[in-house]
Amino acid sequence: MSHATRFVPAATAAAGLALALGGCAVSGSPETDARFGQSMTVLYSQQLIDPQAAQHNADKRPPVDGRVVRDSADAYQESYRNPPATAIVPLIGVGTTNSRAGTTPAR
Repeated sequence: MSHATRFVPAATAAAGLALALGGCAVSGSPETDARFGQSMTVLYSQQLIDPQAAQHNADKRPPVDGRVVRDSADAYQESYRNPPATAIVPLIGVGTTNSRAGTTPAR
């Protein structure tokens, strides 16, 4: 194999590597970077029905007190720490086959 024949694949590989690495070094665009996260902010604000709801309802009290909320949250977390025992349901006929399946009934 001549020197020129070995040089072409190596030069092609080096050029491809330079192009690939050069693409990673450049940012998308300064305009895109300046607006990064803006669409998320717009989507979040569009999901709110009334952004001032906390101020409008400041004088209203919840229908339950803090003790009830705390106890229900504790019970909810406890149900994952110690789940209740599940009942064993008998499965009658599961896994059995009908020997007459697929046959036509006699007349």
